Amino acid sequence: MRISIVLLLLGLSFVILSQALAQEPGSMGTVECREVQLQIQDTEGMEDHYKNHGQLVKTVVHALKSAKKTKLITGKCASCIFTQFVLRIPIEEQKACGSNIESFDTIETVACCLMNDDCVNMPPEDCKAERGSTPMSSGSNCETVDCGSAY
Repeated sequence: MRISIVLLLLGLSFVILSQALAQEPGSMGTVECREVQLQIQDTEGMEDHYKNHGQLVKTVVHALKSAKKTKLITGKCASCIFTQFVLRIPIEEQKACGSNIESFDTIETVACCLMNDDCVNMPPEDCKAERGSTPMSSGSNCETVDCGSAY
């Protein structure tokens, strides 16, 4: 009986810890992650400036290391950005590694994905205030969003 209680408490602690880490600023799905991605795309996106693809990737790695060192982003965010450059995905086809909150300012509600994967339609500013939430694309609603894939 004691062992099962200890295991249950350890499991519960793991769940709480993993949720706390998911809320970390700069993690996947956050505005910070998207802002760093956009900055790198703006400065590194023109492959013509580099002798070869390796030089471009090296420059992206340097920018990501700097952003991680200053705690702007997490490793998962950096990996999302890095992988797309390594795979030579054109910038216009790269998936967003975070949310672009600024684009939500002109709409009344967004599909807000909460940490438990529930979706709630709410004003963008309320979703921004909800710790660990992820506002989805402009004009989206909970009927068209799968929050389980938002993170």
